[in-house]
Amino acid sequence: VKSRSQHQAQGARGALSWEEALSLFGEVDLDAFHDSAGEVLDSLLTDMMDDVISGRLNWMRPLPRARADRRL
Repeated sequence: VKSRSQHQAQGARGALSWEEALSLFGEVDLDAFHDSAGEVLDSLLTDMMDDVISGRLNWMRPLPRARADRRL
């Protein structure tokens, strides 16, 4: 049986299997996930529209690339 830290290290290297993730973290609360994802997307859209309207977003300049791994 792997410890939680071993599972987290494996998760950083690659995806856990569905069964491993389920046994380690439990079932996903879909309602909470739906609400949280909606809040994040709403905030993202609102911030983007604010940047567009205020003129802070330069359409000619590419958007910055996301970092490879934000969890670290």
